[in-house]
Amino acid sequence: MRAQLTSRVSILLSFGLPNISLLSTKPWIGVASAFTVFQGKLSNQAMHSEKQILFPHSRFPTQTFTQRFQSSSALSSTSTEIDDVINMNKSKKDKMQSVLAIDAKQVILYDGVCNFCNTWVDILLRIDLKEQFKFAPLQSDVGKELLIRMGKEADDISSIVLVENSSGIGNEMTEASYLDKSACVLKVVEELGIPGKVFAKTALAIVPKELRDTVYDTVAENRYNFMGKRDECRCSDPKFSDRFLL
Repeated sequence: MRAQLTSRVSILLSFGLPNISLLSTKPWIGVASAFTVFQGKLSNQAMHSEKQILFPHSRFPTQTFTQRFQSSSALSSTSTEIDDVINMNKSKKDKMQSVLAIDAKQVILYDGVCNFCNTWVDILLRIDLKEQFKFAPLQSDVGKELLIRMGKEADDISSIVLVENSSGIGNEMTEASYLDKSACVLKVVEELGIPGKVFAKTALAIVPKELRDTVYDTVAENRYNFMGKRDECRCSDPKFSDRFLL
């Protein structure tokens, strides 16, 4: 009888149960203890199986709901960041396409909220009989993209800019030229006819560039004091809507 009991206990121990001391005088106690531990082992295995059923595709079946929620939130945040990058790239591509669509050969970038600058634009719209100049605010998408192309910051509104390309601003086969400050002003004046050309050539020959730009910078830094500024950026004109680029 004792040999049979010992054999059964050995079988139970083969399931990975801890060693149990069997009292030689009370073998049934050892059997009962082994059976109790075996039941506990089976219960743990059953609970483990239930967790696998609850999370059949999880690599970590014991993962808590809080951990799963945090993982889901992290994935959602990553997805949002990816969407933001895609939208940003799409916006940049749209802006690039708007610049490439420009067929004008000469574009003047101006401060759209400056009344002094807008007065100068109004004068040019009326005396540019050949309608050779197009206009775009420095604050517009076209203005910002052209500023970046010439090596400036997109929010740099310190100077008016003349962008020229004999094949059209949007033509990437030929390189565009960029003039700012006094060089821009004199080039625009030169294009307005013989008197303007004579004046511009004389100023370029007599007045040093450093002095011309110093005068320009002084006027530009105080332009809002001369005639104030607008609440909104001027992006077009009812009478000359075809002369403005957005």
